[in-house]
Amino acid sequence: MAALNKKLFKGIMSKNVKLVKSLMLQTLVDTAGRKIDTIVNNMANAFHATDYRVLDEFYTKNSSLLKSTKLTSNKGDVNFYELEYRAITPETYLTVLVSKNLPINCCVLVIYGKYGDNWKINTLEIGEYDVLEKTAPEYYELATEKLRKGDTIDAANMITIASEIARPAGKYMRYNNDDDMQTFYTSIIAEGNSTYHFPVTVKQIKTQPQIYAVSPQLIEDKGQKGIYPIIKYRSAINLKDTIALKAENIALQKVIGTLFKGITDDKKFILYNAFNQVPDGKTMVNRYAFFQKLP
Repeated sequence: MAALNKKLFKGIMSKNVKLVKSLMLQTLVDTAGRKIDTIVNNMANAFHATDYRVLDEFYTKNSSLLKSTKLTSNKGDVNFYELEYRAITPETYLTVLVSKNLPINCCVLVIYGKYGDNWKINTLEIGEYDVLEKTAPEYYELATEKLRKGDTIDAANMITIASEIARPAGKYMRYNNDDDMQTFYTSIIAEGNSTYHFPVTVKQIKTQPQIYAVSPQLIEDKGQKGIYPIIKYRSAINLKDTIALKAENIALQKVIGTLFKGITDDKKFILYNAFNQVPDGKTMVNRYAFFQKLP
């Protein structure tokens, strides 16, 4: 099975679709069609992984097929999770692989069924497992800690990261505290909106820029690696007037800590994006980026 896992991982990361399909049940290949090509190419482009570790593996014999089977990880920490699937063969081998040494590591859940003397993949799910070596439950813990300190914006940013990696293997994998994370996400986003009433008009500055969003931004560059807040605001200053725009941003940097509690604490940087019009998510708009190094 280790040899099959090695072939699969190598096939995905080298975009060898033919190799990946050779490990799969032909029925799955026929049903999925070009979706497999898309998944393999997208994952290889996104992760560029060269190595992995086995997070968990299970061998089961199934007396009743197509019934829900539940497996629990033997993790004794916050990363405890449950796997649920429907076995379609009497013998099943399920493995959870996680890439290594990447800013964002992927999770590869594979279910092999035994068909005669051969093991073939009948289920394959790939997703994001961790960010900077922290999982969703670990970011949830950070978020609750930030909230205890009254740092609502930081708490919202941490739980936002958690929500993006909360289901690393889609519907098959569920963390034990998944419900708590979802509840916390809903409540902290609502609390942030009610506390700060976005857009926030910065009245301390003559030009009164309007901050309409604060979100987490991953920086992968060596020496600057981390998750930092990015402040997005609308400026009345034409983006082409870079001198006036920079002066406004310097003024904003001086007061940002008074606007959002804790935002300048325990960080190396804060990022800023200035816009003349708030993006609607459909049309590309110009922006000007600024970078604040904190003492």
